[in-house]
Parts: sequence; C-alpha cells; structure tokens
Amino acid sequence: MKHQIYGKTLGLKRSDIDQLERLERRRIPREQAITVELAQELAALSSRLNRRIGLYVDRAGHVVRVILGTATHLEVPDPGSERSANARLRGIRLLETVLDEVQAGRGNQRISRNDLADLLHFRLDCLVEVCVAGNHTARAIRLAHLLPPNPSGQTYEEQPEVSVHDLPADFDRMIAALEQEFASAAPRVKETRDVERALVVALLDKNGAGEDEAIAEICELTRSAGAQVVDKLAIKVRQIDPGTYLGKGNVERVELHAVRADADIIVFDRELTPVQARNLESGLRFKIIDRTALILDIFAQRARSTDGKLQVELARLKYLIPRVSNERGNLARVRGGIGSGRGVGETKAELTKRNMRDRIAELESRIGQLSKRRAEQRKQRSRASTAVVSLVGYTNAGKSTLFNALTGADAFAEDLLFATLDPTARQLWLGHGERAAVLTDTVGFIRDLPEDLVNAFRATLEGLSEADLLIHVADASNPAVVEQIEAVARTLDALQLQNKPSLLLFNKKDRITAGDFEPIAARHAGRLVSALDANDVKSIRGFILEALSNPTNYIRRAEARLPSELT
Repeated sequence: MKHQIYGKTLGLKRSDIDQLERLERRRIPREQAITVELAQELAALSSRLNRRIGLYVDRAGHVVRVILGTATHLEVPDPGSERSANARLRGIRLLETVLDEVQAGRGNQRISRNDLADLLHFRLDCLVEVCVAGNHTARAIRLAHLLPPNPSGQTYEEQPEVSVHDLPADFDRMIAALEQEFASAAPRVKETRDVERALVVALLDKNGAGEDEAIAEICELTRSAGAQVVDKLAIKVRQIDPGTYLGKGNVERVELHAVRADADIIVFDRELTPVQARNLESGLRFKIIDRTALILDIFAQRARSTDGKLQVELARLKYLIPRVSNERGNLARVRGGIGSGRGVGETKAELTKRNMRDRIAELESRIGQLSKRRAEQRKQRSRASTAVVSLVGYTNAGKSTLFNALTGADAFAEDLLFATLDPTARQLWLGHGERAAVLTDTVGFIRDLPEDLVNAFRATLEGLSEADLLIHVADASNPAVVEQIEAVARTLDALQLQNKPSLLLFNKKDRITAGDFEPIAARHAGRLVSALDANDVKSIRGFILEALSNPTNYIRRAEARLPSELT
C-alpha cells in the first residue's frame, strides 16, 4: 500500500519525489537493522537534497512510512501501531540520516535529545542513525534502543558507533530478547493512573539563584493541585525566547526528561505567554501547565463559598481570554454569510471571547455587590467598637492552625498550599476581663501572585484595610522564610497596607533549633512561636493585646520592607 511522504516536498523535483517513494518498496532482512545498500542510498539522497530522511520499518522488514525533514530536524509522526503498552515495544524501528555538518553542531552529544525523545515517546524497537559524510556516503551507523526497568533507572542505551560494513546480523534476536525482558518486568512496573504524573520545571535566571527554593515551591504547588511529581528539572534561561521561553535546546531537554519519567503533564514555575504555551505544547507533545494555571486550579479546588467561586471564576476567565485562538478548526465562522444580511459573521474564537467578556462583566458586578455587603458588615463592627485582627502570611505558614488554636474553631488546616481560600471570622477572647476582638483568616500569599488573582480577591482582601492589627505569620522552618516575608510585604504594599500595625510571628518553632533562629527573629522584630504549643498560644494573646493597646509601636518600619540584602 502506497503512503504519502510525511513532510514538506515543496521545491523538490519530480525525480526526487519518485526516488523517495521508491524507498517504500525496499525490504530489509529480519536479522538486520539496516542493509549496507539502503544505508548508502539514504546517505546519497539525503546529501543531494540537503535534507534529513527517515523510514519507519516493521518487524518483517517492510518500509511503512517515508519521512522528509529539513537539513537539521526530522519531525516524525506517530507510527500508529497498537503495540504501545509498557510491556511491549512498538514493532516499528526508525531509520534516519544525519549530515556530518549537523552532527558537528551537537558537540559531544551523539544522538540528539529530540531523536531520543522520539525513541522513548513512541516506544520504538530501535533508532538507527546513518551518519552522512561530506562525500555523500554513509560514514557510520549509530543505534539506540529502550531498556526494560533496571536498578540504575536507565531508560535507553546507545550502542558504540560502527562502520556501515560492520553491522551486526542478529537484530531480530536482540529485539526478541528485549521484548521478553519487558514482558517479564511488566507485573513489577504496572502502575495506576489515579493522579496525573507531572514533570516540574523551574526556570531560573542566568545566575541560577534560588534553585532549591524554586523547585521546592513548584513541587509543593503541584502536589497541592493533586498531581504526582515524578521528576524535576531546573533550567538556567540566559535569554528569554519569545516563542518558547526556553529556546530550542532546552525544549528538547525537557521533552526527553518528560518521556523518561513517563509524565502526563509538564508544569512550569513561570507564567507563559499564550504563544509560548501554545508552541511548547506543540513542540513537546505534552499538556503544558504554567504557574498561574496551576494556582488557579488549586484555587478552584479549594473554593467552597459562593463568593470564593465567583472570584476564582473571574480570575480564570481573565487568564483564559487571551489564550483563545483561531487555531485547530476554530476559524469557521458563525452567523452572517451569504443571504443573511448580517455581515461576514465572526469566528468561533471571537464569539467565545465575547461571551467570556460578558461573563466577566457580570462577575465583576456581583463581586462589587459582595464588596458593598462586606463594607456594611465592617461598619457594624466599627459601631460596636469591636477590634478586628487579621491573619496574613505566605501560604502554608500555619495561619489556619493558629486561627483554630486562638478561637477554638475547626477551620480546614492541612499541610497544603492554599489550604484556606474562603475567609473565616471568629470571636477572639484576649484574656479574663479583657475585651474581645474579631479574628479573621485570609487566603495565603505567594511570590509573584498573579495580578488577576489579586484583583479578583480584592473584595475579600480589602477587609484587611479595616483591620486594627495584622498578624503576619511566617514559617520559621522554611529555608526561604526571609524571601517569603518580603513577598508578603510586597503584596501588602500593593494593597496599600504598608502603614497598618503588624505583628510578625515566626511559627513552627517546634520544627527548628530555636537558638539558631533567634538572630533572624530579632533582626525582623518577630516572635518565635508554635501554634501547637498552648503556652505560646497564651503568649500570642498577650502580644495581640499589647499591639492593640499601642498600635503605633507596631507599624512596619520602612527598613523592614526593604530586601534583606539592603538591611
């Protein structure tokens, strides 16, 4: 059966196309991965066209697909075979050419990451690379194949480069042995896919600062969203590529890691532009999740109240609207058309965006009403002369645990980022014979919190402006606690709360060596406590009473809002 050549043939002579099509009639003996004659024919044709050429070959030795690439890149399609379970190989091998001048650009790397990713992604029997010399001949052969599960975790093996005249004649036995090993290992590697498997990628600036903290946070965000982190990767981005953020070489590196880890999704710790996300999803062949989409997903899972759901939906729509495209069949026009008298109509993407804008306007109106209702509630508290104390801080710092300890409430408290999303208020007794206050628990902050999320939750967060005291809870056990304090301070400044009385508590002292941390606490004028310690909780009530009695002593100093390296 004749197949169409996969790839762009525009500009080729009819004789060149005929020669490519004749490759489908070639047959390779079962015991050989490739013959000398076919290797030389591919080398001559690839060199003359200055293009890479690939062939899909089945177990019987028949060429089932001819693939034409550019001088440097060969994009291969899915082989389409059903033999793709983890216990078996695909039953298809890929033969491909690579020009020596292209190979020179790879440096010490023999087979490119992109080609190895194809091998792993499609579970091919093997990858056979024909090295094309400057004299239009096949100089050498490289072969790589998958490996069954092994203690070292190696997923593939590259065999030593050999002359085209020294090809082994036991290819069929090698593949049969590999299949047997895969089949015997299948019961041990069988996995359930109850949760998505994620490769997380931390994108660092050129000096690579903060690598451990960045990876730890994106892993924790991914876990909080309900995915399983199966591998992690840190990449130093010297110059941001407007098309992919990473650049071509790093895209290949990410794909290889994702395929090796058998990931379902790839999570990036930066917000990607719509173009970058689209290009990465197309180039990597994996579902792409950026930092903002991940946080939105967590918020959507945590929102319980009607107010919270409205605010999450608003933020999500504002994130999605620039990502609606006219690609992949969305160019079809609706309405309008011949005889309708209604113009040329609009694309599906335009209609979708218009509907989204209408929904955004409706949500903003409803959230505005929510803001008015909360303002009225604050006025009532003000008339009753009830002090308001609000907990703020980085996500997962222990605010809800402290809230429960101070008020006897049972607010959801879990070792997850953004465990609290909907604001909660309870009465707080400050001691025998002392006045009572209202204690509120708010959503946790995070570095680079998406602006749309801040704006969407402004109706919730604006209640902080009416608070008489902010209790800033920081996680003393987190290595990046100073950076987290600064991130919270920046968010409070953005909400114009820089002059609000604030009490800094370094929580979770039970997880650290208190003596080692005391200099940090003293430098930032904070108290070291544990929300799980009854004596500390009693002391915190005293701290709150003191701060409410002398609020001017607790206004954050300007120097405390500067980056740590400047203080």
